[in-house]
Amino acid sequence: MATCLNSRFPALLAALTLALTAPAFAQSNPGEEKDETAVAEQVEALKKKVIRLNRDLFILEEDLLFPANTQVAVFLSVDAGKFLKLDASS
Repeated sequence: MATCLNSRFPALLAALTLALTAPAFAQSNPGEEKDETAVAEQVEALKKKVIRLNRDLFILEEDLLFPANTQVAVFLSVDAGKFLKLDASS
């Protein structure tokens, strides 16, 4: 699932950004400056939401790929005639 999210997320983010900024580049009449500023404010608000969503998705991806409660158990078996030389432990 995370791999699917990784492969589609950049394309989705680019498409969303393009769709949100396209109205800002459209031509308008000189008397519609108020509407233009309202649209620009909406675009900025949506950009902030996209950035927040991107951050949340990144955190979720990190949690899925690298869980905090990962544990490793190692079991050793030693013959009776040989000594174990332990290099390091933590």
